[in-house]
Amino acid sequence: LKRGASLKYYGMDLNSRLPKISPLNGLRIYPVEDFDALLYEPHPFYGAKASARKRTLLAAFARLSQQVPQRLFAFVSEMHGHFAGMGVTYIHNDVVVGYDFAVVKALRRQGIGAAMLLAMGENAIRQGAVCAALLSSTDGLKFYPHFGFRPVGIYPTFVYNRVMQKQDEAVR
Repeated sequence: LKRGASLKYYGMDLNSRLPKISPLNGLRIYPVEDFDALLYEPHPFYGAKASARKRTLLAAFARLSQQVPQRLFAFVSEMHGHFAGMGVTYIHNDVVVGYDFAVVKALRRQGIGAAMLLAMGENAIRQGAVCAALLSSTDGLKFYPHFGFRPVGIYPTFVYNRVMQKQDEAVR
């Protein structure tokens, strides 16, 4: 492993007001019941490549989604019937953590991300969450502060790429 970029953690007090946004014509946001279906959707950020890591992560999410009471929620958005984005939240005690939140590049800057963030936040509040935390990609650095999120820490990342994997396999 080698040190990668450091990402910012963002946090928000959900007791403060969630932003109000106007509904978008043609936008539908709904919770996913079948996590296996997400394996075959092209990811908004990673595209159509469904890596083994992504399949493993979604399989873990599928197992978590079976918890009672439900603590893991995935949301998909569609614009005029076409896949537009997705986001996953996990609620632990009174904290909701956001994962894998993205909108298809061609559909960004239309309010889809804002509507999804609001829908996920409202769901988390209904489930008893009082604060939110998420890791931000570089794309999110300008996005999240508009909705009340503030930087609360730094998360170092590590890179394990194909070249390193082949080197490890050669040693074995």
